[in-house]
Amino acid sequence: MEKYLTYVDQEQLKDRLKKCGLLKIKQDRKMGMDKNSTLKVKVGGKTILDLLPKGDSIFLLLPEDLECQGENAKPQGSNTICTIEEGVLYDEIGRKMRYHALEDTGELDEEEEMKLCDLREYEMSTDCLVKGKVVYFDYTVGSASKENMPGLGGVNIRFRSQDTGDVYKTKSKIDGAYQIEVPAGRYDVTYEKGEEYTVVNQSVTITPVMDLYKNTTVELIDEEWFGEGYLDAYLYDGSTGRPLSGAEVRIYEGVECYHNAPVHSVKTDERGYFSTGFLSASAYTLVISKEGYRPLSIYGTVIGNIRGFMSKIVLYKREG
Repeated sequence: MEKYLTYVDQEQLKDRLKKCGLLKIKQDRKMGMDKNSTLKVKVGGKTILDLLPKGDSIFLLLPEDLECQGENAKPQGSNTICTIEEGVLYDEIGRKMRYHALEDTGELDEEEEMKLCDLREYEMSTDCLVKGKVVYFDYTVGSASKENMPGLGGVNIRFRSQDTGDVYKTKSKIDGAYQIEVPAGRYDVTYEKGEEYTVVNQSVTITPVMDLYKNTTVELIDEEWFGEGYLDAYLYDGSTGRPLSGAEVRIYEGVECYHNAPVHSVKTDERGYFSTGFLSASAYTLVISKEGYRPLSIYGTVIGNIRGFMSKIVLYKREG
């Protein structure tokens, strides 16, 4: 991985970086630094450059092991720190940048022999970058929390727009992490990895102001744990700590898939206790509500032949 950054003082920079074998730079007269800015490049904690702005700014292509710091930096135009992987340029949060060619603004110096990139030829993406993780249930893990479960690679992830019908696809990496760029809108998301794992459905809404959306960690169940199980818990008042009876618990299949009808509903008893009853192994969302209290939504996974005790759940009274 390499980084592109706006930088300063081309001649001094060339001189200093020749000793480090770094010469991939390009002049850009349209981008400058504030007069109070100081930029530093560090290698292994040792500063090799500590420059105040002089002359023209440039783009500097640096290897991954160089750390760059800006102090009081106020670049003109967009504040862009980009990465390039396998010839593709990404912005600072990981969205692909869109290419648009510019007219040739001048000849390169003879010293600059390698292929260079001018960031002015790229536009920032207006889509949202969605990042998330897929895990699978492992009985040997000490904690039942999804965040502690091992990642699951090779999961096919499909975002289908509820507004336009457009489909966007990606796959989870070996550690279960994934990312995908989608326009703002409402999406039905499907997570699937063959017949040996459960299929999980999710509803996601991405607003136009979102650049980065951190999605819920989704848990799949392998065939060893197919079958039926249930979720249960005790519900309490968040202010008094007393059990809440008579609260309604609506159970939806999937992750926040409220546009579908609930598969079941129950009420808490005098101890605040409720059980979903036996359900097929899958992902479910519980919506808990009681008059005078703020409703609560909880995503849980039903594991075949296992009681999924959700411990203590609290509701808080509405203000006013």
